Amino acid sequence: MCVATFRSMTQAMKAKNYIDQLYISSKIKSIDSKMTKKGCAYGIEFNCINLSIITDCFYKNKFKYKNIFKVE
Repeated sequence: MCVATFRSMTQAMKAKNYIDQLYISSKIKSIDSKMTKKGCAYGIEFNCINLSIITDCFYKNKFKYKNIFKVE
């Protein structure tokens, strides 16, 4: 699984809406500050198979995320 991180719950919810429009399964998660190294954050967990589709969608919609990383 992959997780895209965002600074706020509102941003994470907007990101989930974009992903939902692509008919890709995802869920909002609270991200531990140890993973971001910059305090608490929120993320969207999704299958890494969809990584390029999701990043393309964010780029086309000028939607910024902090980071994307793989989780077990």
